[in-house]
Amino acid sequence: MALTERYSNVGGSGSEDGTSEANAWDIADVLKASTVAAAGQRVNHKGDYDPNNGVDITFSLAATGASPFVLQGYDTTPQDLEGLVNTGNEPKITIPTSKFLQLSGNRETTFRNLDIIADITNVAILATHAQVFQYCKLSNIANSSGAKILQLNVNTCSFDRCYLKLDTTITGSEMFNFISDYNLNITNTVFDGGAMAFNSIRDLSLTNCLFVNQGNRCLSYGTGNSYQLGVTNCTFIGANNQVVIDSNASATMRRKAFQNNIFHSFAGRGLWFSNSTQNQASAVSDNLFWTDDGSFVGNLVGNTVPAINTFEPSDDPLVDAAGGNYTL
Repeated sequence: MALTERYSNVGGSGSEDGTSEANAWDIADVLKASTVAAAGQRVNHKGDYDPNNGVDITFSLAATGASPFVLQGYDTTPQDLEGLVNTGNEPKITIPTSKFLQLSGNRETTFRNLDIIADITNVAILATHAQVFQYCKLSNIANSSGAKILQLNVNTCSFDRCYLKLDTTITGSEMFNFISDYNLNITNTVFDGGAMAFNSIRDLSLTNCLFVNQGNRCLSYGTGNSYQLGVTNCTFIGANNQVVIDSNASATMRRKAFQNNIFHSFAGRGLWFSNSTQNQASAVSDNLFWTDDGSFVGNLVGNTVPAINTFEPSDDPLVDAAGGNYTL
């Protein structure tokens, strides 16, 4: 369906009815439990928003498939950042220090071309209903073992062409914290920093993603059962321990697929299942493994991994991220 175009800025303009840039809503009202915005709209937002009021930000809007909602940032003219991420021109939404952004609503709520910044020793963004993030930068600058970017209490969520940044690599810091962790689909996204990007994952699909500068490991399967995991065309680089690890012997991994990936670990194994019995219905093919200590892989029953000893990463794997190119 065609969305009704609406506009917001910092402080509002004119009559503040949202119908034009000259009469834009105040973004504080848009994000205040959607007191002005509604399903069926695209709100085009301009300007950096930093409320600095010591209060959590709560956004709630019940969009539907027939009537979705989009909050999209722009620089000069509406939709001028479409298809771009991490350019430095995205409107910044700064969550008050030690506070978080809570998102609720249906899956048909999309956040696009926004730079969301938090400074909290816990979860920065809490999604209690499914959301879609496109072309967004999400970061938590707290130097803490409890620092996380998102907690997902949802059954479906997706990310495309996003840039996720944790400024710390202290043990315990993670990109994602899962409660109900089903059907998470991530494409064309950069994960930068943190002790690890994922822990205790379930039903996760990763395609064309880049993992860099994790302090410990990029992916970790914790307690519980992780039923479906698909990792395709991804690059894992910079983890000081294992790149991909099943760290809990009680976890059961089923229907795993690792295809056309680059695994580069500075120490430890490139790909590891702690218990060979967890290698159920797995497919590992056409990957490149390289580690400094020559320990490529462990407990991959029935798979042959070539010993490739020549692998040179680019000087800066993020250099082309703004244009959506995440390849080395």
